[in-house]
Amino acid sequence: MDSFIKFLCLSILLANIHLGLGADKPLHLKADYFIYSDDLHYMYGGGNISLKKDSFIIRGDNLYLDLQTFIGVIYGHVFISDNGRIKKADVLVCKGFPFSYRCDAFGQQIITRGDQGLPDSITKRSPQELKKSDLYWEFFECEINKNKKIKAKMVFPFIMGIPSIPFKSFSITRGKIPEKTRLYFKNIGFSSLDGLSLSLLYRMRESFVSGDYNIKFYERELFNENAEIKRGILLSGQMDWLVKKKKFINLSALYNTGDESFNFTLSHRKDLKNISYSISQNISGRENVDTAVEFNSWLMVKKFKFMSPKISFVHNLKNSYSYGLSTPFKVWKKLNFNINYLRKVINEEVESDTQDFSAAMDFTSSLLTLSSVFNISENMLAATQTRNFSTNLKFKTLFLLEKNVSINLSPFYMFSTIPSEDTENSHIFPGVNVEIKSAGLILPLDFIIVPSLTINHVWDNLDVDQTEFNYFLSLKKVFWKLSCSLDYSLISRYRSEGFWVEGYSVKNMNFSIEMKDKKKYSLGLRMYYNDDLALENIIFSGKIFFPWNIKLSSFLLYYVTEDKFQSVEVFLEKKFSNIFKLQCGYSLALKKFFVKFFTL
Repeated sequence: MDSFIKFLCLSILLANIHLGLGADKPLHLKADYFIYSDDLHYMYGGGNISLKKDSFIIRGDNLYLDLQTFIGVIYGHVFISDNGRIKKADVLVCKGFPFSYRCDAFGQQIITRGDQGLPDSITKRSPQELKKSDLYWEFFECEINKNKKIKAKMVFPFIMGIPSIPFKSFSITRGKIPEKTRLYFKNIGFSSLDGLSLSLLYRMRESFVSGDYNIKFYERELFNENAEIKRGILLSGQMDWLVKKKKFINLSALYNTGDESFNFTLSHRKDLKNISYSISQNISGRENVDTAVEFNSWLMVKKFKFMSPKISFVHNLKNSYSYGLSTPFKVWKKLNFNINYLRKVINEEVESDTQDFSAAMDFTSSLLTLSSVFNISENMLAATQTRNFSTNLKFKTLFLLEKNVSINLSPFYMFSTIPSEDTENSHIFPGVNVEIKSAGLILPLDFIIVPSLTINHVWDNLDVDQTEFNYFLSLKKVFWKLSCSLDYSLISRYRSEGFWVEGYSVKNMNFSIEMKDKKKYSLGLRMYYNDDLALENIIFSGKIFFPWNIKLSSFLLYYVTEDKFQSVEVFLEKKFSNIFKLQCGYSLALKKFFVKFFTL
């Protein structure tokens, strides 16, 4: 009975989620797989991650995104494109709004670019952990605006681990809380992480103070006798003290009575006409762990038109400290330099003393874009030095055949030296990236073919050749209200060293048919083929529109390799005066007929 009541409450919660999206330009995300936990407000993405925001396009292998802080991390084969300029990295940390990022490339040493104010990492939650939530969604594409509204496509809701009715388009949004000083009730929830919990929000909106604190009371022992932490209160949030309605001092706090952990930061920042500065004091710790205290400060001079030097200083109680100087030079509107120096001394269990110097240059013209980075890292204790240099040249896109074919050429060069016991080891990595795309070619019988090819070649230390081919071909045809497409992709990687050549290739294909009349029906069939080009999955979705705001919807997912239906949903839907709608039908996942109400 308890499980039924819990399932019913979560179904009502799912039904009452408003379908809306903010007007500001959102983040656009694509991947092979996304999962979002409503309990944790956390998203994980795996495989072919694509993040787009304004002129930025970021690609990678895996994404971890905390929607509470709007900070995410992308790992593996990271590519950043900003107005045509390509950067490569292994890890990228980004913040949603206002958008900023910092990327780290791991070679013979770590090369860091971007916003140094972003954290080094965030808490990483696996899909298995997110699936323990009572309510979570799986999807392949979404948009997120600054109000943390998520609009996704082809969404599969899961309530208590049971698949619910899939949606072709679905938005997750939270109602705005009034700007008044008040204690608000948020929700009562249950999850394997927190057990039974009560969440409150204390909002302060006064002439001298403004802030929000989340208060969660959790009881784990009631449902899990073996829980290490039985119960507690979790407090988190931030508050600004105001002077003449302007922020003067900020306090961010995190305190958990369960494990007696805490993290408090008191900070002050000021932006004046000629200078900006910031000072902050952080104290953190937990039971049976030494308390950490760190002072952080920086000062930026904005008086000069062509440069903005910035000095930073960090110190903790264990006499570890760092100081640095960075300054961008705007020599010309098309030519920019950036010089950085950082000295870091650690006097703890493992001592270290390093200093880093780096210089970067960016040049943009109507014909090409050139970016270069030079870095020297010196270990003061071991008296060793590591040097790195990289440069990337991207030519202006070349258009052929009346702009139907575009060609992008990007040669690059990387050089590094690392010290060994008696000598230095040098590595050279020249290479080139070629991208050829077509807007589409019209064939006989009005077929349209859209090919594209990307080639990336690297000469590893001039001894080993590494080549990657990415080939994509799409064939399309429209008959009256019926459209068909056949998509094929082939990825090949080769590595040669002397006489030996090794490599592999991955290919896949999908075929789709769609018949659509906006006022009468929408039917779609898609078939997916694996690496051996054998049929793997079949997806069918359809809608038929009847008079009196009645609609028949269906969704079918069939696994050919396992010879079983993974999901079958068929239901009728009726709208009542744009106030609410009623759905009734059958779900294979639930193995029963259902009736649901949705508010509009």
